[in-house]
Amino acid sequence: MTTQPGERRGQVLRPLLITVAGLAVSAAVFFLLWKGPWWLDGIQPGVLGKDDGPRATVVSGLRTAIVALFVAMAGIGGLIFTARTLRVTQATLAHTQAKDRAQEELTREGQVTDRYVKAVGLLTDDTATARLAGVYALQRIMRDSEKDHDTIVQLLAGFIRGHSPLHGPGAPRESIPSDVQAALTVLATRPTRPEADRIDLSRTDLGGAELATARLDGATFVGSRLDKASLTGAHFQGANFWQASMRQIVADGADFSRAQLLEADLGIADLTSANLTEAILRQADLRSSHLRNANLAGADLTEAQLMDPDGTKIAIADGPAQFLTARVTGGTLLHRSFTSDPALAKHIEQCDKEFLGG
Repeated sequence: MTTQPGERRGQVLRPLLITVAGLAVSAAVFFLLWKGPWWLDGIQPGVLGKDDGPRATVVSGLRTAIVALFVAMAGIGGLIFTARTLRVTQATLAHTQAKDRAQEELTREGQVTDRYVKAVGLLTDDTATARLAGVYALQRIMRDSEKDHDTIVQLLAGFIRGHSPLHGPGAPRESIPSDVQAALTVLATRPTRPEADRIDLSRTDLGGAELATARLDGATFVGSRLDKASLTGAHFQGANFWQASMRQIVADGADFSRAQLLEADLGIADLTSANLTEAILRQADLRSSHLRNANLAGADLTEAQLMDPDGTKIAIADGPAQFLTARVTGGTLLHRSFTSDPALAKHIEQCDKEFLGG
């Protein structure tokens, strides 16, 4: 930064003024020590009579007191100067440390950016091994850099959609590619942080995926295939599985509370002890599914199929009482052994009234 002419003059004059002020104070102190005590005691300097001995002693005492006073003032001034110097030193140190932290953060950001670019490059490689390395590199960056969390989550979701798209009907595969499974695992075990967007895994083929204990609350699986996937103990609160194929999934103890399972195919699904509170299961296919100990409180089973029209492929449930807290209408296909129960029959009638009234 260029120094202005006025600032340069100030820099030259300031030390000179301080020196002059110091000399003036020194001269004043010397003068006061020399003549001040005489004046204070009414004695003319150099004119002492034969009876002025005691008064001369007083003069000497006054000089000693004045010297002590100035020493005390000098000590106080020294303390003030020391305190000010300490504050300046602390401020300078804090400023230096702040600059160092800023430089360290800048360096770290540069390193993260470099790692991110390399990891993304690996995701586009032709070999599965390189893509795996890219997935795990992004996982490390996501854990280290909170500000890159959302970007990496969406990038991995896009990678899964791109490398495992749903090609249409067909026999569900038993497993998915290792790099896609790795990306799924990273998403399912990501750090718990606020996220701006849902994880979008719509129209992807995740048949046979390993997602036990996964944490994918609010994720979107619209039209996706998850046949034979392992979802034991997984968390899908508020997730959207509209028209998803979930046949033969193993989801015992999974949490589907408030999930959208409208028109989902859950045939032969193991939903033992699953949490389906307030889940939307309208027109869902639950034929031959296992619902033992499943919590259906507030679940919407309007027009859901829990058996074939001919009475075969019946869902395995605890009994009629299990459906008394769910919305079950006349269009819900339940076995007659359930619908003939007086309490459930009355409940279905009440649900029909509410449904038609709405």
